[in-house]
Amino acid sequence: MQRSNSLSALSVLALLLVAALPRAGFAQERDEWHKITGDMAGFSHVVVEKVERDGRVLWKTTNDQAIAMNRFGQSLEINISGNMIEDDAGHVIEIHQELNAAGSGSVTDAKVSGDKAEVTRKISGPPQVETIDWKKEWLGEVAKTRLIESKIAEGATEFSFPQWTAEGGETVYTVKVLGKNKVEVPGTGMRELLQLRTTVDTQPGAITDDYYGEDGQVVVSISKMMGMNIVSALSTKAACIDATKAPTPEIFGKVSPKSNVRLPRPYQMDELVLSITASDPDLPLPKLETERQTVLDRKSDRELDLRIRRIVPSEKHVLPFSSFTDLEKECLAPNLQIECADPGIVALATKAVGDEKDAWAAACKLERFANEYITDKNYGKAFLSAKQVMDERSGDCTEHGVFLAALCRAAGIPSRVAVGLLYFKGIWGGHMWTEVSLSGKWYALDAVLGNGGVGGSHLALSSDSLKSSQIEKAFANVMLGMTMKMDVLSFRHGTKQVLIGEDTATYSIEDGVYRHLLYGISLKAPEEYEIRPSEKMEMGEEKILVLDAQNEPDIEVSVADVDFEFDLAKVKEALAAQGITRLKAEDRTIDGRPGKLFRGKKGKHEIIVGAVLHDDSLVTVSCGLGEGQDDSALTEVLDSLDLDG
Repeated sequence: MQRSNSLSALSVLALLLVAALPRAGFAQERDEWHKITGDMAGFSHVVVEKVERDGRVLWKTTNDQAIAMNRFGQSLEINISGNMIEDDAGHVIEIHQELNAAGSGSVTDAKVSGDKAEVTRKISGPPQVETIDWKKEWLGEVAKTRLIESKIAEGATEFSFPQWTAEGGETVYTVKVLGKNKVEVPGTGMRELLQLRTTVDTQPGAITDDYYGEDGQVVVSISKMMGMNIVSALSTKAACIDATKAPTPEIFGKVSPKSNVRLPRPYQMDELVLSITASDPDLPLPKLETERQTVLDRKSDRELDLRIRRIVPSEKHVLPFSSFTDLEKECLAPNLQIECADPGIVALATKAVGDEKDAWAAACKLERFANEYITDKNYGKAFLSAKQVMDERSGDCTEHGVFLAALCRAAGIPSRVAVGLLYFKGIWGGHMWTEVSLSGKWYALDAVLGNGGVGGSHLALSSDSLKSSQIEKAFANVMLGMTMKMDVLSFRHGTKQVLIGEDTATYSIEDGVYRHLLYGISLKAPEEYEIRPSEKMEMGEEKILVLDAQNEPDIEVSVADVDFEFDLAKVKEALAAQGITRLKAEDRTIDGRPGKLFRGKKGKHEIIVGAVLHDDSLVTVSCGLGEGQDDSALTEVLDSLDLDG
């Protein structure tokens, strides 16, 4: 009974961490396999070899990586392969990289000539070619390993160097030499090895500890990012080849900041006030002020109170627009990720907008259209382009974000993607949505929800036109956001504001009557039943209480957030997915509202579920009847249920 909400910015961040995983050691010619375990599973195969070309001796570094991760029980496999060609002095000549994740892929080629490089990128449509300035100090892989070896020999304790990457452009690596330390090596035990700690300027909060043996090989690497731990150990091909099939823990709930309170109707909130603290002593808070987000009280550079509001245009903006700023022009142009000039996307946008001339109304039409067009709400995708989304009609938040941006651009409305955090069942998860510019002011839309704009549940951390296709820069602030502590101080629906303090109770129990103070729901426990409220704030927890009595069936009451298109028939589908058979449904009025009563079988028990919609929430009351038990207690609870209590 989960809403069809999809959060996948985390998977894109994982792509960035994958690219920073195992590397070759000091010795130049090498063929190594590294097995990856921990919060991800997979392998990295690195080959460094001499090659001849046009009578020149060159160095070729080939790296093939495969990583599997678990999001909401779905496995996402990411594959990156590529090579780099350098001359004997370590100057980069060519870079080739192919990335494939859940069927979506991209190819990047860079050919260097003097102080220029021709960079070609391709996702689904025609390739994008650009010429960039190339800096000679951008090291290749062989040059990098030589530098590290020489710095260690000199006795250096810290040094930095730049490289060029397809994901982030110029990227600065800082290495600290921490000396010999003991580390657990998988399959071997404790060893004392030389420890080097690497941080990257485009990946705030991520660190990689490489442990080198006497021969210069990286024996084990431990990478940490947003609470994830990934271990890579020197291994064999036989041990690595099926490594991605190993089970991995669900990571979304693990890495996401937790809320101090479960928010009712989160996607209808008009305002939310948060107390935000930088929880990592080595990291700053990201920039948080936008048109929707206002700092109310900056207590220090590491702590502040932030207000997030729903903002919609107060006046009409008539299409077509006649003038644009430079930024708006950039946010109208097609690029590799947002192919707004594709004839198919143009046709869809034209049909969805119809004869609507008000730009905001048109954008809201496109938001709802994108929500309904993407029929396969799939966590198994990584980052499809808009055209790929059009063809596959599948994806999660990144796919919804780029597809809506493409539709808006095709309709003549400047648009970009925003990345940040979305409140989702007790956590703040990485998310992407869309922003449109009307007369220079930006307004947010979310095709995942299709609600005609966004409110207090969306915390923006950055925005990007995706012109450069360098996702590392677009998503870097999300990594900072994942390190924040976020406590709700207040929220508002319409004119009703609720204040949350350290001792604020979310429920009350008096004379056998339970009241949920945030959802506004109350019920009376049958005689001899004890009320056991749920105190959990774990991701996905929907149960608010259990009623139990000796020799009587337990009764569970749950509240789930649902979207605008949810109907009670979907409850039957969800129950069937839980293994409940022989399901029958009947109409049942609950607190004056049309509800449903479902009956089915699971094992030896008869399962009964009463369901009713309350604003944007689904309230269910359920029990399992054993032999000789009846449903009188459940009926009593349903009769007492007050949805305005």
